[in-house]
Amino acid sequence: MAKSPKADKETFSEEAPLLPREPDTEKGQQAREQYLVLAKAALRVNFEDYQTLFSLFAQSK
Repeated sequence: MAKSPKADKETFSEEAPLLPREPDTEKGQQAREQYLVLAKAALRVNFEDYQTLFSLFAQSK
């Protein structure tokens, strides 16, 4: 039986922190800011910045 190659790709490294990619455009930056405002309101948590929100989400996966 052949081993699935997908299983090898799903291993995660705990060493390097996962960082969000920076938006390339002004529109992307605006969308990120709107998402941060929405997340603050929905979760009732005052996140310092988008990276803090992203880190919390990345840890929970």
